[in-house]
Amino acid sequence: MPVPDGVPPTALVTGASGAVGAAVAGHLSGRGFAVGLHAHGGRDAAEGLAATLPGPTAVVTADVADAAAVEGAVEEVAGRLGPVGVLVTCAGVRVDGLLSAQDPEVWTRTVAVNLLGTFHACRAVLPAMLRARAGRIVAVTSPTATQGRSGQTAYGASKAGVEGLVRSLAREVGRRQVTVNALSPGFIESTINASLPDDVVDELRGRTDLGRFAVPDDVLPALDMLVDSPYVTGQVVGVDGGIRL
Repeated sequence: MPVPDGVPPTALVTGASGAVGAAVAGHLSGRGFAVGLHAHGGRDAAEGLAATLPGPTAVVTADVADAAAVEGAVEEVAGRLGPVGVLVTCAGVRVDGLLSAQDPEVWTRTVAVNLLGTFHACRAVLPAMLRARAGRIVAVTSPTATQGRSGQTAYGASKAGVEGLVRSLAREVGRRQVTVNALSPGFIESTINASLPDDVVDELRGRTDLGRFAVPDDVLPALDMLVDSPYVTGQVVGVDGGIRL
């Protein structure tokens, strides 16, 4: 699939050192985008991925909870590859724990990375998209945002915030032909879920209609739809195998 007409051919993927981010970055590179790969603690992984991609890349590091750092990373990508036409926010953290016992700093950090990090990335790329009158923003969220799950109040609240941001931002920027949507994968075979006990994994797998977890590539067809369509905006697209949390 080619780059959509009118959309600047540079994509930025936050959290590109993670399983989903790496799959997204590789896929967009294969489609012909120049790709900015953002990482925080996983720069080596992002650089290793960049070395395997067919098109131009730029690896940048930033704590997405830091607005100035994100702005600097976006400026670096734009300076090396051109203005960002597609943003996919895959950076995220999840630390499970009952609200009554969870450290407030852990709770706050989860919201700062997942929700404020999405806000910072969107805010940094929007000026160029609005000038170009074209752009695609895709935020990664979670079924926990709408279904809830014990032990995930911070994660669920942060992802619910992302979905609210997506719906409202879509209304703000639609007249400039910038679309804003979210992808909501279920449990994915990735590092964020690697610490779950085996019995929890088995239970959750049994709660999906398809009887399996997703692999990162399962999100790519839905991603293509959101990148290619100029007329889908303000939507949360579930790619969750029918999971019931």
